Amino acid sequence: MNNEEYISDRYDSPRWGNSPRRSFLRKEKLLIAEMLDKAGVPELEIGTPAWVMMKLRDMRAIVNAGLVLKTLAWCRATRKDIDAAIRTGLTESISLSRLPISINWR
Repeated sequence: MNNEEYISDRYDSPRWGNSPRRSFLRKEKLLIAEMLDKAGVPELEIGTPAWVMMKLRDMRAIVNAGLVLKTLAWCRATRKDIDAAIRTGLTESISLSRLPISINWR
């Protein structure tokens, strides 16, 4: 690694409300993303677009918020999931499940 510090995000928060009995409103998700962006976080996994249409709209709002940080979507390795991620407006990265890689494009 090139002297960058990486912090593990393997807890419930990156999935925006995976915890039992807790779901964030779109405005809360945007506020969290904006605060992380201001704190200098370089990238943020913003959700799983293929699961719920509301999440897709929330993800699109974060992608279009004008943040500096790079946004990523978590997808299963299926065409349906990848197409849903693209519909959010993501232009750079997705994380694929069950594969030890991420795909980056420009």
